[in-house]
Amino acid sequence: MKKVGATLVEPYAEALMALAQEQNCTDAVAEDARGILAVLAAEQDLARVLGSPVVKAEAKKALLQSVFQGRVQGLTQTFLLLLVDRQRIVVLTEMLEGFLVRFRKLRGIALAEVTAASALDEDRSHQLRERLKTLTGASDVEMSIQLDPTLIAGFVVKVESQVLDASLRGQFRNLSSQLLAAV
Repeated sequence: MKKVGATLVEPYAEALMALAQEQNCTDAVAEDARGILAVLAAEQDLARVLGSPVVKAEAKKALLQSVFQGRVQGLTQTFLLLLVDRQRIVVLTEMLEGFLVRFRKLRGIALAEVTAASALDEDRSHQLRERLKTLTGASDVEMSIQLDPTLIAGFVVKVESQVLDASLRGQFRNLSSQLLAAV
């Protein structure tokens, strides 16, 4: 989560988690959060309009309702509208990310940032997820996958502060270091 507005973001993320737990809908709200984050990432214009101080609150609320009503939980919809009313919608992304951090902690889910040289097929993705579950001791692993052809082959995985480099580029770098050290 970004440091900008952290004191603003934390109470809202915690409150959303508390309400979701109280209403027994944490899984559904987490799914909503992922979906909203995906929409905001794909639709930069939507994010810009929501963050604009020029656009009136009523217009932002109408936009949010047209985009998300019936597609997200009532709690999530109410949360979005509350953020507009309190002029906090500008940090929506950070609040949803904060909620997801709490959700993963609650469920014992590790977040793995995977950078692969090429797309992982379903079998390889499953094998990697199972291996990461064993390594982290987590009940499940949520993988965020990015492609980077400069790795040549293989992948690099970052889980919290640990990095596992199983890429050909990483192996070349290690071999180069060993050869230079031997000279």
